[in-house]
Amino acid sequence: TLLFGNEPKILRPGVETTYQIGPIILSKIQIIGVTITIFILIGTFVFLKKHKYGRAIRALCDNPTLVSILGINVRTIRLIVFGIGSLLAALAAIFSALDVGMEPHIGLPALLTGVVAVIIGGVGIFEGAIIGAFLLGLLQNLLIWKVSTRWEEAITLLILVIFLLYRPQGILGKKGRLEEV
Repeated sequence: TLLFGNEPKILRPGVETTYQIGPIILSKIQIIGVTITIFILIGTFVFLKKHKYGRAIRALCDNPTLVSILGINVRTIRLIVFGIGSLLAALAAIFSALDVGMEPHIGLPALLTGVVAVIIGGVGIFEGAIIGAFLLGLLQNLLIWKVSTRWEEAITLLILVIFLLYRPQGILGKKGRLEEV
């Protein structure tokens, strides 16, 4: 903010080429972003299910003590997860900045949306986070269509409160005893 100011900065000036698919209008960067996202989701799913480090990551989520007893370096696995997560966040930030520009506080709504999507889908469930993100995005856009865009974060928090009250384990989560949580 001190160096560049508070106003949004546009990275790609000019009019972006758009494509119409039925009633949906998408820019070139949005189409590229969706395509890359699909490949990343498939790649991440295959990595977590088939690769040695992917299985170690899933095991670490379930029982860190057992993973360390089995001789797997927990610190290395956590560094790999941190690196992959940082890479994916950077990629999402680049596409977002190319699409709508950037400002100093652009990450806060994205963080809120991401956390709510994980809670909606079920904490610790990879497929749940994907389902939660699609459901949250759909609900946000349908409600914004009927109301104002200024209410997007309020709508997100309202959806979070509804899920925490009526389905705190998420869509794919299973109810467990309080001692197991």
